[in-house]
Amino acid sequence: MRTGLIGWPLGHSLSPQIHKIAFEMAGISGNYDLYPIAPNSMSDLEKILIQVRSQEIQGLNVTIPLKISIIPLLDDLEGGADRYQAVNTVFLKDHKLIGTNTDGPGFKRDMEVCFGTEVLRGKTALVFGAGGSAKAVLAELIENGMFVTIVVRNRERALNLLSRFNISEKDNFVIIENGQINQRTIDGVDLIINATPLGMVPDIDGMPISENLILNHNQCIYDLVYNPTPTQLTKKALREGAKACNGFGMLVEQALLAFEIWTGISIPRDEFFKHYQLANGEKLP
Repeated sequence: MRTGLIGWPLGHSLSPQIHKIAFEMAGISGNYDLYPIAPNSMSDLEKILIQVRSQEIQGLNVTIPLKISIIPLLDDLEGGADRYQAVNTVFLKDHKLIGTNTDGPGFKRDMEVCFGTEVLRGKTALVFGAGGSAKAVLAELIENGMFVTIVVRNRERALNLLSRFNISEKDNFVIIENGQINQRTIDGVDLIINATPLGMVPDIDGMPISENLILNHNQCIYDLVYNPTPTQLTKKALREGAKACNGFGMLVEQALLAFEIWTGISIPRDEFFKHYQLANGEKLP
């Protein structure tokens, strides 16, 4: 069975390790390969989707910057992809190319493991980013009635994002630009989420908030970046007494959900983590 990941860049990805273990646990002979596709390389994207149509490849994951641009090349969207208008999983069904999205459920499951089942209920959140991953995060926050401040570089992009959910700024949402973040903004939220690539390999010194802004022990900080571990943001959070998790758990959750879509086999999270730790001979990220 051939599966893989498309996006750019891909050198940091841990997905091949995750799916190798999932294939072994499921007793399936399978490969999970990296297919780097540069931004705006639509011809390369079309070529690899032809391989899915012909079933040379049985499933693809999609990462930045292709989660949105891939949509016009698909026949239909299901589940999260239709809600978020962002795709992270592609498969063939009834001779049609289908896009779905396991990021949202993966995010929610890992947040509850990291911070408890009440973390997404009726609180305030600060979300950095308005891309494909941010869409999945925001959808989960919206469904749980949270008051959200979105921090972006481009206000129009954020407004477009909110319009996809049929909400406006007056509906418990505020949009601000990066330069407007201050200590008062930080102090006013329970949950801070980095849904941007800031801090990801190779630019590991990046961080969505400036060093002079102080976090506190009542806050939960979730960084979707998982490589490196820890990130600058999670190090800062723990240093200042906040609770913090990186995106490795979300990566695993969304990967196992995609694996189940492709194979029909569900891999339990706890069992997977035991196998991952044994395979790598080290603590989990």
